[in-house]
Amino acid sequence: SDRELDRFVDNLLRHEPQIDNPSHPAVIAIQTGKPVVLDHITADVLDAATDAPEQRRAAGFVQGGSAVVVPIMANREALGAMSLVRLGRPAQPFDSEEVSIAVDIAARAGEAFKRARTHQEVRNAFVNIQRALLPEQLPTVSGVSVCGVYRPAQAATVIGGDWYAVVPIDDTRLAIAIGDAAGSGLPASAQMARVRYALLALARQDVEPAALLTSLNDYLFAIGQDNFVTVTYGVLDRDRHVWAESRAGHPPTVVRSTDGEARFLAYEHRSGLPLGVARDARYETQDHKLPDDATLLLYTDGLFERRGEDLTVGLERLRRTFEAIVIEDPDEACARIADSLAGLNAEDDVALLMTMFEGRGDRTTLAQLAFGSRPPSLDR
Repeated sequence: SDRELDRFVDNLLRHEPQIDNPSHPAVIAIQTGKPVVLDHITADVLDAATDAPEQRRAAGFVQGGSAVVVPIMANREALGAMSLVRLGRPAQPFDSEEVSIAVDIAARAGEAFKRARTHQEVRNAFVNIQRALLPEQLPTVSGVSVCGVYRPAQAATVIGGDWYAVVPIDDTRLAIAIGDAAGSGLPASAQMARVRYALLALARQDVEPAALLTSLNDYLFAIGQDNFVTVTYGVLDRDRHVWAESRAGHPPTVVRSTDGEARFLAYEHRSGLPLGVARDARYETQDHKLPDDATLLLYTDGLFERRGEDLTVGLERLRRTFEAIVIEDPDEACARIADSLAGLNAEDDVALLMTMFEGRGDRTTLAQLAFGSRPPSLDR
């Protein structure tokens, strides 16, 4: 009956097979690498399959039937076994053609498992590379706290070049950058590393933001790299409460004021092209006066972009989330923002960087968005 079948399947899922019993058909199939054909499932066969009383009682449902058990192989390694059971008392045995079909199905399953395992190994390698290229601890200046979050995409093929950087220029100024190299996988990680380390070197020399992006653009053309990179780079002056920013392919920055309202900053100039797009690309720096106790939040497009969705929808969702979230502890706030907007099964990388003034009064939050694989449609 259907109820008996459901109980049998439920017990299969809840109890581990008795793999230490050499008489178990699956153990025989795995050890020999050959199919095991059971013309008649006897009580002895079921006893060998499980030592769990509840499961044994449920397995009585298939007693008297026939079965074929075939090993699931990948690169000559047995990954497991697949059992096909035909019910009936007695049931017709599996013939040679049916056994061949079962072997073919198991072989296809083995290839699928192998690809999945390879995918996970590749993903782990990319994630380790990406994390190694980002700082374990973020530097800061007195009166400012900084935290960062990086979450890789679930698929190895879309792990990209999301990155961030923080450089103290002196005792009161902090250089902050976020970017996303076009593409995915190792090429994107390599491009990310080139740009990030070049930016770190220039930032330590106190290069003005627009000049720094111009130098990075020249550098990419000098080394012959054809993958573009989007970047927002700025310098936060703790004492003057000024955010001096230059953009290369980024959408407008979002600021949340002391009354909780989130809005896009007003710009006097268009965003410059992403780095690596045009040799003669021009970049501009604009100073933005921030209220006391501001919090800078920089993040990449994986936080708001969704497949098949208009970008303005994602930006509005981000703006509303930004208005609603309470920011008290930087680390907790970073995690909550990532959870709320990207979730735990991100289709794209997410990089998140938060810099918070430590002072009096309500906090103002400033957010920057990074588009990864194409220039943004919002250029003001």
